[in-house]
Amino acid sequence: MRAEKERDAGCFAKALPHELTFTLLGRDASAPIAIRRWITHRVAIGKNVISDSEIQEAESVANLMEAEYPALRKELGKKNERPNSW
Repeated sequence: MRAEKERDAGCFAKALPHELTFTLLGRDASAPIAIRRWITHRVAIGKNVISDSEIQEAESVANLMEAEYPALRKELGKKNERPNSW
């Protein structure tokens, strides 16, 4: 989810005031990998099935992060390198 929407409609909006949260930025080359590991784990422990909208959204975000990564790195003035696992 894009940052401007997260506060009102995403996990942050659902979190309790004292609840811990963790954010992955699209500029982080490890973010799509971490998202996919989360998906795999959620399905493995039976919290979700692959067709759940939450899982589909997570996969979509991972795909968008990969697609937008070079432009973000350029915007930030950093080298466009992709991890070997992509």
